[in-house]
Amino acid sequence: MMTIFYMVNHRDEDMKMYSWEVVSCTVSIFLANLFFHALQSLVTLAAESLGEHEHSGPAHSTLQFGLFLICIGLLHVTIVWYSKHGFKNYNAWQLEQTKNPSQQSKQKGHFFLKEDEQGLICWATLVAHVCGFAAMHSGAILQMWMLNNVGGHPEHEDINSPEGVGVPMAAVLTILPVLAWVLMMFGLFWLSDVIRTKRYKGDCAQSEKFYEVYDEHAEETENDVAALAVSFIIVQHIRCMVTGRLPGPEGEESEDMDTYTPAWILSGFVILFVALRIGMIKLSCFKAEKHESDSDMDCRKYGKRWAIIIQMIMSMIFAWCILATGTAAVSTFLQIHQLADKGYKPNGAAVLAVLAMIVSIVAFIVITILDKISDKLSDLQVDDPSNDDPNKESDSERAIRGIIKALGILVGFSWEQAFAGGVEAIVETEPIESPWFPVILQFGLAITIGFGVVPAWRDYILRNLLNFQIVHAEMKQQQKMARQSCASERAPLKSKP
Repeated sequence: MMTIFYMVNHRDEDMKMYSWEVVSCTVSIFLANLFFHALQSLVTLAAESLGEHEHSGPAHSTLQFGLFLICIGLLHVTIVWYSKHGFKNYNAWQLEQTKNPSQQSKQKGHFFLKEDEQGLICWATLVAHVCGFAAMHSGAILQMWMLNNVGGHPEHEDINSPEGVGVPMAAVLTILPVLAWVLMMFGLFWLSDVIRTKRYKGDCAQSEKFYEVYDEHAEETENDVAALAVSFIIVQHIRCMVTGRLPGPEGEESEDMDTYTPAWILSGFVILFVALRIGMIKLSCFKAEKHESDSDMDCRKYGKRWAIIIQMIMSMIFAWCILATGTAAVSTFLQIHQLADKGYKPNGAAVLAVLAMIVSIVAFIVITILDKISDKLSDLQVDDPSNDDPNKESDSERAIRGIIKALGILVGFSWEQAFAGGVEAIVETEPIESPWFPVILQFGLAITIGFGVVPAWRDYILRNLLNFQIVHAEMKQQQKMARQSCASERAPLKSKP
């Protein structure tokens, strides 16, 4: 707690805003995963009622995919409802202001009051993350089904063992769900873009305003869903190739790992993917900051959106690889020192809590380093004579912000795993012998914690984050203008003989 207090009151304004972003993202991921596990318990109960007791069965895969589609629909309903509600309140506020001009005040947002904007971002983010986790689990379960049922690989066996399918076949079986997921989301989001454009864009001024808000939040949340799901199952594929075993649908590691080699290899992937993400800023195809929907959109125009999503995927793979490295190292440490026999399981609540703390420390160290790099690159951008808009956020700054957002999701997911481990320990005690007990327990925890945390996150953390973003943007603009002024004053001096 003291570390968080220190970071959100950091002397560096950039670090202060990054800290609020990480804290906000951590809380939202924690809540979303909590709500998702409540829904997931219903899926598990339904699959078991159909006779399946393994996560890799076809019924479980189908039900999991159905949950994802329901969440996608709920996401759009949430955004539309809050957008219309916000417009209604804003119009009423405008009418009140015309009656009392002396009481007028500045409101920030797309034709929204600040309270309504906070509510829209809060619930859209929560539902999007729930949808993202549903997509992650659906993709991971599909990988397990492909490997175990289609490929005939025995569960909990090494792919290099005599009973295993071998590395080449395992690589094909676990990469096919990734390709299927990318194609499915490509078509689904394209359809979503077309429906939004044809339904709301250009009918009238009010419809045009509503379309701007709806399209912005729908596209942003859909991109988050795609980045979460695709990056997670890609890392599942990488971990299967490195460790020889496909992790569980939540990234659970094998408990009999006895060498640090997989951890070292995975740490190499951390460096590789952060280098790829930063290297993307040099490619022209990844220069787009925002995708604009169009009624006659073709593949080339729509491809610009996936250029943005691919960058987000790279940032998330970097973050997931950090967690995978820590998980593999902890599992190996426990096995080598024979601590697993004393009750310290790699997927136990106590071990996951320690891992979450380590991940949080590493995340803040990486953010500090990235902030220093961002400051240096920002100075170079202002001094660059070819830069025609020094107030515009540079590609490097956007890349770093994307990586920092991914780290915030990573921190939230690691702490949620620790909490989920405690819930699982309670469920395994089976104080009530009923198949509905885990479902009731999960929903009870989600509702109880949600009622306490969501208002605090929305009304304090999210509000502070939005205010800091406004202040930070104004401060950065003033700093860049000042540096540009100094650079222009130095230029004549350099030109003199």
